[in-house]
Amino acid sequence: MTAARPRRQRKSDRLLNPGSTAREIEVDHAIAPFDRAATDMDRKWGIDQLPGLVSPELAARYGAAVAHLNACIEDSDPAACIAAVGNCIRGMQAMDAEATRLGHQPASPDYWEAEIDGFRFAVMREGRDWQVHHEARPDLRFFSLREVGVALKALRIDNPLFAEVQKQFPQSEIISIAKRSKPQTHEDPIPF
Repeated sequence: MTAARPRRQRKSDRLLNPGSTAREIEVDHAIAPFDRAATDMDRKWGIDQLPGLVSPELAARYGAAVAHLNACIEDSDPAACIAAVGNCIRGMQAMDAEATRLGHQPASPDYWEAEIDGFRFAVMREGRDWQVHHEARPDLRFFSLREVGVALKALRIDNPLFAEVQKQFPQSEIISIAKRSKPQTHEDPIPF
């Protein structure tokens, strides 16, 4: 569902979206319940899996509802967004009920699935389960919890800035790490 669903932009965040209008902020908050419901369905069934578990007719009706919601967002129409969000949530509930009725099984609790900027992956509790999970979900790149730990350890050792940001801002979340395009030429203690 993530490929088709609108993404919240947090329009009320004046640092990230300083030029947001009141209507854009209203729209952003109006779609928050949809965003939560879609995230819950992705957790239950796997990212983007639910529409493929139901009849083509129901999946198409849901697609039309999401397209309508996207149009309402584009028009910055809070009232229309509220109605469209309710329709999309009912559509997800109908797909969830149909997938369950058809006997489909929810996503495995043995791995956590995520998508970051189009990169889909899963973190498994146990690396030895890779083959079973990969057969069930060949669309995912699987990593063991140990591999994630090794990568994070290397990141902290190789990038002291990462550790310093977490030290100075313990409640922060690193959302991107980019390589420098040219070497730093000044003595700034926090080079960004």
